[in-house]
Amino acid sequence: MFVEEYTGIHSWVEDLARYTMVHSRTVAVLFVDIRPVDAIAFNHDLLGADDPKSVFRVPV
Repeated sequence: MFVEEYTGIHSWVEDLARYTMVHSRTVAVLFVDIRPVDAIAFNHDLLGADDPKSVFRVPV
């Protein structure tokens, strides 16, 4: 995914970790701190989700 393709970013902090979801029209990538951990097909329902990280596979 190229920077020109980004259409949105959502970031939040839980405990000591920063979660950042960056998305284009077709893909969403979840970062924990600065490390990408998972990518999924983007769905607009992610934008209003109470816990967007729940749809990603996040290593423990």
